[in-house]
Amino acid sequence: MRCWSILPHEYPIPTDGPVGELLAAAARHPYRAPHVHFLIQAAGHRRLITQLFVRGGAYLDLSGGRGDAVFGVKDGLVADFTEHIGPAPDGRGVDGSWRSLEYTFHIAPEASHDF
Repeated sequence: MRCWSILPHEYPIPTDGPVGELLAAAARHPYRAPHVHFLIQAAGHRRLITQLFVRGGAYLDLSGGRGDAVFGVKDGLVADFTEHIGPAPDGRGVDGSWRSLEYTFHIAPEASHDF
């Protein structure tokens, strides 16, 4: 499968209301690490909703409260978004650099209900 996206950047989650109060009480920042969300479905398999984080992006450090505000970063979800110069894979001309991501998602088969 091939899709297009914009290289994500870190961003703050809202700090008003109970989430802001929780972050303040925990002395945590409100920033999410740069990531792209994926929803993957296939007949006969469980739906997968996940995210991949940009290796080298801000807020990936899990130590000392400097990591992702919602604790979403896991080592296996940090991926290389490799930089390229020149035409995109479909031959389209691109001004400046562009990135590619290769990642293999594994989806579980639907659970059998035969008892």
